[in-house]
Amino acid sequence: MKKRFELLDLLRVAAILLVLNSHFDTLYPIPALATGGAAGNGLFFILSGYCLTLRPGFGQHMLRRFVRLYPGVLISFGIQLLLGLKRITGAADAFSQLVWPTAFWFVGAIILFDALLWWLNRLRFTEHFGLFSLAMLALYFAAYFLVVDRTKWSVEEAGLATPGQAFKLIYCFYIYALGYYVKQKGVPGWFSRRAALATAAAAVMFVGSFAFKLILVKWPSTMPLQFLTQFMVTAFALGALFTALSFEDAYRALLPGGLRKAVTALSAVSLEMYLVQFPVISLCGAVSFPLNVVLAVCATTLLAFLLHAADDRIFRLADAAITKPTKAS
Repeated sequence: MKKRFELLDLLRVAAILLVLNSHFDTLYPIPALATGGAAGNGLFFILSGYCLTLRPGFGQHMLRRFVRLYPGVLISFGIQLLLGLKRITGAADAFSQLVWPTAFWFVGAIILFDALLWWLNRLRFTEHFGLFSLAMLALYFAAYFLVVDRTKWSVEEAGLATPGQAFKLIYCFYIYALGYYVKQKGVPGWFSRRAALATAAAAVMFVGSFAFKLILVKWPSTMPLQFLTQFMVTAFALGALFTALSFEDAYRALLPGGLRKAVTALSAVSLEMYLVQFPVISLCGAVSFPLNVVLAVCATTLLAFLLHAADDRIFRLADAAITKPTKAS
């Protein structure tokens, strides 16, 4: 039986809190405090890639991913539609918001990445990961110079509606594939021998990504170098993953079982927290700071558990039907 790394759950909780905080600009008295989304996304994608299991059949694999991700999307969107927080303007808009990329770009990205990674895995890309990395780097910079507005902070634009917004898919997919690669190859020996030093380097990359963004904002003439923040986040996400895999035993010894179970439970609803956060943040805007932030975090967490109970039940029923052995005729 493969070892379960509970420290990955802590990373996933950190990721959703970073993403959640990045959307609190309307709640903070200083909007700049709403930051951390890039680091949170980096963690999410590398963890998603690491935890991914590719099923033998492409159709069955993608169908399972749809029934895992889409119940929550449809329930959350439907409730917001009833509350007047969302609307559909036509057939094309309905497809965009409900099918792909959905009203939640992260879900659309995961669906696309799963399909790409399944086929790349058939080509055994992990055996040629250096060449794959060079190809992704070339594609990244080609798109960076062709579609990114380098006069302003735009490498992390929300949504997938424009070429500039879709640019981040290249970077995110590489992190996703990197997580999968680590799952197949394991933690390098050099990291295991110098784990503490490499962990410190990951922390430096995390802080450095924020510091460099401040430099970009303060001196707009440096904006053409904004791609460096994504390189820093990639290094941070990889270092964080290696750290979690290297210090699992220390984590289990340090935290009592009850607290670790709470972290795992919160980790399990990270997707649902992402899905329900936006209407909650909107409704908390009328409350004074800092109560609005506390209320937003608590309400998002509570609603996420409720949504998770519903869509997890749907997934289990649908998955049982998908994976049910076909009776011999």
